[in-house]
Amino acid sequence: MSLAAVAHPVVTPTDKLTAFLEDHRGFVLDHAGTRHPFLEAYSTGGLSAQQTRICFLEFYQFINKYPFYLSILGGRLEDMSALQEIIRINADEVAAFRGKPHLQIYREFLNALGVSDTEIDQYQPQLPSLAINEHVRNAYLHSPVAEAVGALFGLETMASHMMYCLDQGLRVSGYSDAVRFFFTIHVELEKNHAEESFEAAKPLFRGDELSVRANEVLFEKGLREFMARLDGFWSGVGARCDLAA
Repeated sequence: MSLAAVAHPVVTPTDKLTAFLEDHRGFVLDHAGTRHPFLEAYSTGGLSAQQTRICFLEFYQFINKYPFYLSILGGRLEDMSALQEIIRINADEVAAFRGKPHLQIYREFLNALGVSDTEIDQYQPQLPSLAINEHVRNAYLHSPVAEAVGALFGLETMASHMMYCLDQGLRVSGYSDAVRFFFTIHVELEKNHAEESFEAAKPLFRGDELSVRANEVLFEKGLREFMARLDGFWSGVGARCDLAA
């Protein structure tokens, strides 16, 4: 049989793009920052009340400015379809259509743990918690757009698993459905955000070969750097919780 007679699947540019993003989705989901030992242990073993307060005060430092950074990133993309995806994510964060902003729900969650608003605002976080917030800020506001979208892709892709682990850890520790509300809703919501970040990345990889390759390099840089920061963040939270044991 000649080679010409052998049927081969035709790989279109769209197929290559989807395969590229799927490969990177797999990288995120298998990464140590996503499958961090502290998170995995917490999801099955829980924490004491004091450790719980510390864990979630540190986590607040990670998320407390996120909608503002995301808004600025949306304005930098200069692609309507990508901007639409960012707006969909941020509409959930700021409750543009219904309910409360998610940061307000989170602060109410901390209140339910016995942490006052004054304690939230005066809490002194550790360096890895400040570092991941600053990293996301710099990535979204100042990095090349493809690098920023790589960081976005990593964050939104890992988030559902992270929220699941946190929700399960709270459940094992004895907290009610009402207290866990922020995390319970985010388990499913973050799956939507993962798909929206997937779609937001696509315009970066359409165009001439040199531009696409340059964007691939930047995207991977942003993705890998964010995931490394995430790994460090959870290691820091775990160490601080151990000190409070």
